[in-house]
Amino acid sequence: MGTSVNHPHTSLSSRTFPGNTTALVYAGGLARRMGGANKAFVPVFGKPMIEHVVERLRAIGVARIVVSANRNAERFEALGVTVLPDLRKDFPGALAALEALAQSELEPTERVFTCPCDAPFFPETLPLELDEAARRAGASGAFPRDAQGRAQSAFALFSWSVLSDAGAFLDEGGHRLGEFLRCSGLTVLPYEGDERRLANLNSLEDVRAAEADPAFDLWMRP
Repeated sequence: MGTSVNHPHTSLSSRTFPGNTTALVYAGGLARRMGGANKAFVPVFGKPMIEHVVERLRAIGVARIVVSANRNAERFEALGVTVLPDLRKDFPGALAALEALAQSELEPTERVFTCPCDAPFFPETLPLELDEAARRAGASGAFPRDAQGRAQSAFALFSWSVLSDAGAFLDEGGHRLGEFLRCSGLTVLPYEGDERRLANLNSLEDVRAAEADPAFDLWMRP
């Protein structure tokens, strides 16, 4: 189920980056491990995680920031971002965010860069590394894989055209983001940096551990 995405999409072509890129931040989940609190607004080093993410995205120069969120829309909008809720009920995950962006009235950009709201210190070089990996492979995009072979598919860079198949993939019973991205022609980038920067801060314990790690303090600014 959910594996019918088999036609090639347009490969990335522009030599400038990030430029004509929409950043899509996943913030639409239930945050059960945060006790139901909206983890986007859980503070890390005294600042909500989403603010770290938005500042990092602005610093690397994306054209537009969109947050996929199903609650607290006004609080997100106060950050100067566009908020898109899921079009489906029951929180179907990241694929629903891609579907919502595809069906929005927003002007398409050349690329989409996705990242989760709970990874506030992702490496500022990651979008460029993904862009280069996709270009080398002649692929429609790329996402990283860590040293243990685990796909970190919440971080991805791909052509806007990839979005168009997300709804059909969900309709067919697909639900795994990594599977969808592979079926959509994305290549995998073996990530060689410090993997702590890709880690999700899913719980208050994760937040406390990050604040106690000197490395995270160094990554507070892109």
